[in-house]
Amino acid sequence: MKIKGFILLPLTLLLGMGSVSHADDCEALNLNDDYNSPFRSMPVYDQDGSGTCYAHAAAQMVNYWRIKKGEKDLISPIYAAWQMSNNTGAKDTYAGFSKTVVSDLKKNGYCPSKQVETCLKAWKKTGGNLTDAQLIHFFEKLYKNKHIFNPLWLTDVDVSQDGYLGSRCEPLMNHVRKNEISFSYFQTSNEILKSIFKDCKPITSLASIPDPKVYEFATFKVKEQRIDESLAKGFPVAIDMCNTIRTNQKFRPMNEKNQVGGHKNAKGEKDCNYHAVLVTARKKIGNSCSYLVRNSWGAFDSPKGIQCACYLKSGYYNSNCTHPSRAKEIKEIVGCWYSKEDLLSNTDRVTTL
Repeated sequence: MKIKGFILLPLTLLLGMGSVSHADDCEALNLNDDYNSPFRSMPVYDQDGSGTCYAHAAAQMVNYWRIKKGEKDLISPIYAAWQMSNNTGAKDTYAGFSKTVVSDLKKNGYCPSKQVETCLKAWKKTGGNLTDAQLIHFFEKLYKNKHIFNPLWLTDVDVSQDGYLGSRCEPLMNHVRKNEISFSYFQTSNEILKSIFKDCKPITSLASIPDPKVYEFATFKVKEQRIDESLAKGFPVAIDMCNTIRTNQKFRPMNEKNQVGGHKNAKGEKDCNYHAVLVTARKKIGNSCSYLVRNSWGAFDSPKGIQCACYLKSGYYNSNCTHPSRAKEIKEIVGCWYSKEDLLSNTDRVTTL
């Protein structure tokens, strides 16, 4: 039959006709293993407690696209988070959408990474050589403690026992108190960052980046199709997923038709904790088609009981780095594998370029 003949056409011909194989076929697609992969030039970021996962996912999507076009300067996820949230009228950088960040970068450009580093250097040193994300986390926490930077109230703000910064918050608090005149009653976290980034001169050269497309609360079939299409074209995909999947892969907040079931499962877990990550590969593991999720929690983030992929110090890519004997060989973990069923039932938003 003609229908059967069409189904049995080679995959390469199907791709040439504009179609993409379904994940049931699970042809291996990987954006990490090539020595020329843009991910080789990009660190595995650590958002260090800040609520900037959306910007880390967006910046890496844009950086990946730019590196493929021959660009070398990386866009700072932290600056991208501040620029977008400030331009949309938000009071701090906590939470957002990857699509909005990409759209803002296309319209307003970005500050070169060296300039961003210069702007943050003194503050990070004051806090005990903090990372960019740790400093942003400090501002987020300070703002959320009092909502406004009121100098008269700063003595009541206690961030000294913060789980991410610990005692390193205290030097920063002292710095804020000493400069209380500049930290006026009405200043928000983003206004403080605006003064820190005042010398940044955005480069507006990102208009040619494809417009981001968002598929929100789509069915499993649509989400799978969009992820597969992007990977087949050679580009990563940003997704918003329920972070509970890291500790319980059988958490099922959404069904096949993407109807939300109250974010609760047999264990009584209710908290979805939406988190933005990248999907960068697909392959079959056992009987399941699986996707590789690149997180923004550092180069050695590896949830217990989940197979992860890494770059070795030798330069090689390895799709399974979970064996203890590999520990000393690992340069950085580039992602962890989740079955299609587990991931799609925890994904509500897919963003592609």
